[in-house]
Amino acid sequence: MLIAGDHVLPDITSNVNLLTVGPRNPLDDYLTSLHTFRELPCRQLLPAHGAPAGRYHERIDELIEHHELRLERLRQACREQPRTAADCVPLLFKQDLPDHQYFFAIGEAAAHLVYLQEHGQLRREGEATWRFFE
Repeated sequence: MLIAGDHVLPDITSNVNLLTVGPRNPLDDYLTSLHTFRELPCRQLLPAHGAPAGRYHERIDELIEHHELRLERLRQACREQPRTAADCVPLLFKQDLPDHQYFFAIGEAAAHLVYLQEHGQLRREGEATWRFFE
């Protein structure tokens, strides 16, 4: 049995956000931790949101694939033209987000872009406003 909190959720994805304080590459830390958690012998997941779930290993595989698809989508978009995190929000999330959800969305888009930059798949220009390109 694993008390996973927000780390592994059965129906939604955790918000992996680039904040002004905290890890420099939070998505890299999160994906690395998912691979570590994947090895745990868990039959019952106790999440912070939702009911307990038994699909622990399958869910981790889904979360890793979810982020891999998003990373590829952003890499392709930045190949077409330089983009900011705000430019990338509509590529990852539904339109017309409430303000508080838009804050989470822009932070998550930034975390994905920084991941790609740190892994040598994108470059970054700018100081006050970051623009990412291939």
